[in-house]
Amino acid sequence: MLKKKNSVAAVSAARAGSIKHRVSHSLTNSEKETEKFAEDFARPLREGDIVLLKGELGAGKTCFVRGLVGALHGNRGEAVKSPSYTLLNIYTGAPVVYHFDFYRIENPEDIISLGLDEFLGKGICVIEWPAGFLEEASDSKITVTIKIVNENKRLIEVRYG
Repeated sequence: MLKKKNSVAAVSAARAGSIKHRVSHSLTNSEKETEKFAEDFARPLREGDIVLLKGELGAGKTCFVRGLVGALHGNRGEAVKSPSYTLLNIYTGAPVVYHFDFYRIENPEDIISLGLDEFLGKGICVIEWPAGFLEEASDSKITVTIKIVNENKRLIEVRYG
């Protein structure tokens, strides 16, 4: 059973200014529940939002993006793959989702050479392994940390702002 706070209400409240730096925690018991959580999380997202995804290898970051894209673009979320080697996958639709993976990036200047600034503020940017990059980003930043509890269970922390 999925245990979660209402993601839609949390994002709406954060946007309204009633909660500056809201933090919520949710527990999922399977990959399917993690995707469902991400679907609910994605619904209030809007163009210009930046989602920083943190978690160790195998935590479910790409699974989370699959749910997010699925909610925004229908069942096309099935096509989501990790951009570990390509560094960027673009999922067209309304809104466009720019899915970055900085796992192999060691130097912040390398991100500048990718032209990341061209994507910020356009569509929704989802960044796996942000590792200090964009930590100072705008209030449109949402940090999602996925922690492995056991083989199937994940603790998901969502920090707005």
